[in-house]
Amino acid sequence: MGSPGNDGGAGGAHVLLLPYPSQRHVHPMLQFAKGLGVPRHAPHARCHPVHPRNLRVARRRRGGRHSGGRRPVRVLVYDAFLPWGRPVAARHGAAAVAFFTQPCAVNVVYGHVWCGRLRVPVEAGDGEDGGGGAVALPGLPALSPEGLPWFIKVGPGPYPAYFDLVMKQFDGLELADDVLVNSFYELEPENLNYWGIQIRKDQK
Repeated sequence: MGSPGNDGGAGGAHVLLLPYPSQRHVHPMLQFAKGLGVPRHAPHARCHPVHPRNLRVARRRRGGRHSGGRRPVRVLVYDAFLPWGRPVAARHGAAAVAFFTQPCAVNVVYGHVWCGRLRVPVEAGDGEDGGGGAVALPGLPALSPEGLPWFIKVGPGPYPAYFDLVMKQFDGLELADDVLVNSFYELEPENLNYWGIQIRKDQK
């Protein structure tokens, strides 16, 4: 994908997107891609329609290479469900950015499980200072068990492979160059502030 004004010559910077092959994951990343194709000019920003030449969808078989071409990939934005994208990007000299498609509050809960701060299946009063039937966790308001993601309530038993996939979003996250979350700051200020300061620190 190229966008005017970025490094990479007339074609713009080359950003490669790696979505998880599921509609709920592909669509948010596609919308993000369309945003990358919108030129932004300072000091007066304008929004323009995305021109087809700025957005390309490439279907490649194994062995396809970008690094040796005239426009090597500068940044890989990979779905957090595919953490193997980060070491691949590093091996080819590209920055790696993790993209979380779920709301930040959900990611914070899963992050606490990954760090061992919350056990599954969860019970009322779990977490820090939990009481009165609520689950208390840093970065989140007190929640009832019914307000938590389904996997946290039931544990890995019914679908262990998918539970493992969800948890491994955080594998090596501290090595990513940046993290993107499909959310708005105004909707989740407490969650996003905690995510930015603490969650990645917990991975180290």
